[in-house]
Amino acid sequence: MEGGSACDPNGDSCVACGGVGQPCCQGDRCETGCCDYSDVCVAVGATCEGTKSCSGANACEYCGVHGTPPCPGAEPCQNGACLDAGTNRCVAAGAEGSTAGMVCVDGAFVTCGGAGQACCQGESCNDGGCCTGDRCVARNAPCGGLTGGTCGAVTPGGCGSCGGLDQPCCEGEFVSDPFCTGPGVVCVDDYRTCLTTNGCCKRCGAPGEPCCDGNLCEGGGCCDGGECVAAGNNCGSGGGVCSGSRCIGPEGSCGGLGDDYCSGVNCTAPYLYRYSSTCEPCGGEGEYCCQGSTEWCGPGLECDGSRCSHCGLSGEPCCDGSFCVTGSCDNFSDCP
Repeated sequence: MEGGSACDPNGDSCVACGGVGQPCCQGDRCETGCCDYSDVCVAVGATCEGTKSCSGANACEYCGVHGTPPCPGAEPCQNGACLDAGTNRCVAAGAEGSTAGMVCVDGAFVTCGGAGQACCQGESCNDGGCCTGDRCVARNAPCGGLTGGTCGAVTPGGCGSCGGLDQPCCEGEFVSDPFCTGPGVVCVDDYRTCLTTNGCCKRCGAPGEPCCDGNLCEGGGCCDGGECVAAGNNCGSGGGVCSGSRCIGPEGSCGGLGDDYCSGVNCTAPYLYRYSSTCEPCGGEGEYCCQGSTEWCGPGLECDGSRCSHCGLSGEPCCDGSFCVTGSCDNFSDCP
């Protein structure tokens, strides 16, 4: 494509268009780069349309977030996501990569599952341990925080009388943030199912089960209105067939990254939030809180209003359940 001319937005004359730093040509086209929201062409490798990267002529694509290639520059994965060298794809905070026993925390893969280590994906800990404050607590050890219980005293993965499979959810600092401590369960806020106002912890991720935290379903399934649909099965509300965690129908796809949300279902792929009419990343630092049975942010983050922010370190807010990395949460919900 050769450069052309376009109307000057500040006057009635024609100006050169299509080159880097020049106005975009008709149809939002550029000669070698990409058209940004400002209607100015940016170079290949530059940020475009807010959270995307220009990978080639008129190819403004997502990068740096879960399931996408790394962005060019010093920060290949954004907002606490990690680069999986085995797949050359970014992995969301709290998710596992291609190496077993590792989980993404604050931009780096760390060993998970052992006592004192980060919880693995799905709040999983080894040997019946409990996931509290994003860390694994050994069985028969105190869980700490607001749980007030001993790990595994009643149910594997449960902290005393809460957090394990079929137990009530553990209480958070606020009504909106109860949580579970066992593996592969999610807090379901349904009085008819739980017979408790605080919700209860139910198995998640398999077809017919509730979606896990971060709207995650197993095997490329789709989170369809809070319930997992298996890949190859129909999505609800006529959205098409579930494939790769998005719904594919006669009019294209919905529910995946950058897609329109699916009518009556919202976003179906993991770590996505319905923003206006499209599905955008959630759960990472500075991103929107993921919406599901409860609001969710990745490890070391809490939902502060509608966005995920750091928690647990000195001077920061306590993480959900009144947990701090060191010391105890004070009366003002801050870590010492």
